[in-house]
Amino acid sequence: MNDVMKKLLIIFALVMFFTGFGQINKLRTTGVAYKYKTTKGWSDWSNWKDISILILVNLNDLRITVYSKEVQTFDIITVSDTYKKDGVDTLDMYCVDSDGKKLIVSLTNDKEIHLYIRYNDWQHVYSAYNLDN
Repeated sequence: MNDVMKKLLIIFALVMFFTGFGQINKLRTTGVAYKYKTTKGWSDWSNWKDISILILVNLNDLRITVYSKEVQTFDIITVSDTYKKDGVDTLDMYCVDSDGKKLIVSLTNDKEIHLYIRYNDWQHVYSAYNLDN
């Protein structure tokens, strides 16, 4: 499959997941929580901390930008099919960050949007809502 076809499939998958969203989706966060890997496995999720930051999901450039205190940029390599996890629609995007580290960014869309950023030893999740709807 050529690069243009792959890009079209990725864009189609993202558009199907975000029904009603445009090509650049603006999210505003309401909270963040995290967990980390220990010698005994994963920690519990932290308590939610209130936070209001902008997240852009740019389908044209296949890039996710999180405007936190330190801006996080993730280039999308490939996208999974949407699947149900605990009854919630979930989409996994396999990405690389600005340092070249591989990670998974997952989006869920139930009553609110959750954006999970998953490294091998650290995860955090933002609760968010769509600014365009």
